[in-house]
Formats: sequence, structure tokens, C-alpha cells
Amino acid sequence: MAVSMAFNQSKKPYDNVHVRRGLAYLIDREQVTKVASPEGGTPATTTSGIHQKAAAAWIPDTLPKLEPYKADLAKAEEEFKTAGLTKKDGKWTLADGTPWKVSMHAPAGFSDWLSAQENIKSQLIKAGIDAEVVTTADYPVYLEELAAGKYDVGFWLIALGPAPYDIFQRLYGVSNGWANVGGKIKHSPAGKSGNWMGSPEEIEVDGAKINPGELTAKLNSVGPDEAKPIMSQLAMAANQDLPVIQLWDYINNQFVNNSRFTGWPHDDEVLRLGTGVLPSGVWIQQGLVKAKQ
Repeated sequence: MAVSMAFNQSKKPYDNVHVRRGLAYLIDREQVTKVASPEGGTPATTTSGIHQKAAAAWIPDTLPKLEPYKADLAKAEEEFKTAGLTKKDGKWTLADGTPWKVSMHAPAGFSDWLSAQENIKSQLIKAGIDAEVVTTADYPVYLEELAAGKYDVGFWLIALGPAPYDIFQRLYGVSNGWANVGGKIKHSPAGKSGNWMGSPEEIEVDGAKINPGELTAKLNSVGPDEAKPIMSQLAMAANQDLPVIQLWDYINNQFVNNSRFTGWPHDDEVLRLGTGVLPSGVWIQQGLVKAKQ
């Protein structure tokens, strides 16, 4: 699971990919993670749509080819200029000359998200971009207003996994206009049927146009070998088009209590499965844990 800064592309200037890329170069993800989630997260190595540990297993050949978007003010300003933005008296304005304010939303009580947004706000203001953080009463209201397209920028959990479809449906599923209707994948325009992200139906990747929603849907019905090239295409699409900026990947922390039982497995995945798939009695029967003598 990873935290991302997600854009509503029906709102200007976030419909321009160069603006999104400029922000990706501008925001120092290591600084954000250090402030917001120093114990529970690691800075995203890039925007791929996949948790970095899973990416190393699913797309090992593609991962090194992705643009890392390391913090680089010069590259950020170059992208902003390409988008038609102008800098006057140290402040960035939109192409039509109107002031630009990045308005970020998060639900009240999500302390890590709010800390991250406050840090991003400081980084943006330092770079000449006005910014604000707006809190929503609670998470259900946040999701409702997000789906209604009320926000310019919000935080969005991605890379849910572990299944390939679950990983990418947060980027190229219902929230971005793609839904399974009668066994066929249909795309709704921005602002319709919960499509608040507003990406185009087709994205150009390495000179060829792809439909990321249709590719994501295919992940529901293919095996691991067939899934890998599809995931590579989707990772490149996410990396080039940036519907979101991947900020940090959560660390899966597991804890054991040795006061009554010992011999817990050291494999994180086994421990994770043990919390829900294998009841404690089965663990004991299989000899995975033993009563402390």
C-alpha cells in the first residue's frame, strides 16, 4: 500500500501533464516521508503505481527505466514553463495570468496525511506556488466529496495488492472512469459515474496508445506470467502520465508476543496471512508456534 498525491484533471492546471511532472520534480518525497511517516513508510523510489517491494518482483526490468522524479527545482521550473505557466515577482501564475493556488484536501484525524500536506505546502510556497491545506470532517465525507469531484488535489491510497488487479484498479478503475458494465469495460467522462481523476481514455506509452483501464481489467483474468508485461505497461503509463504522485510506501510492521508461545515464523508474509487466513489453532497444529515451556 502506498500514499499518493492525486489530481483532479478536470481542474486547471492539473489537466496539463507538464504541471503534474513539474510538481513531481518539485516535491522532495524523502522530506515529506521523514516528516509524515518516518517509522511507517519509506519514500517512493518513483511513481509506478506499485509498492517498491512488489515492483521489484513484478517488473524488475522496467523499474530501472522509470523516471525517478528526484527533487530538482530546475527541472520543475522547465516543466512549468512548458505548460505555459509564468513566474512573476517570484510567484507562479497560470497560463492566463491568474494566480495559482494548490488546494490540498485530507480528512481530519489522518495525522500523517495532514503532516505530509503541510510539508508539501511549505515546499510549494518556498518555490513560489501558493498553497493551502483544507481538512474534511471525516473519512466518509472525504471519500464522498472526492468522488463528487469537489477537490483539486487529494491524497489517495494506491498499490493495495497483493493481486495485480488490486494494485492498479486504484489508478485505472472506477475513480478514473473505467467500470465493468455487462462484462465490458466502459469509460465515463470526467465528472460522471464517480470519475473524479479525469485521465484520458487512452495514454501514449513508448509511442503507442494504450487503454489503461482495459489493461487493468485484464489483470483480473490472467496468470502471473501474462500479468507481468501488462503491469510493466501500466507502470510506464503511471510514470509518464502521473495521474498521481506516489509519495511513500507503507511498511508492513508485524509484532509477536513471546510470553506464552515461541517459534513464530520469521517470514513477514506468513505472519500477515496468519492474522486472518490461518486461525491460531491451525498454527499450533502445524507446529508453526509452540507453547512456551
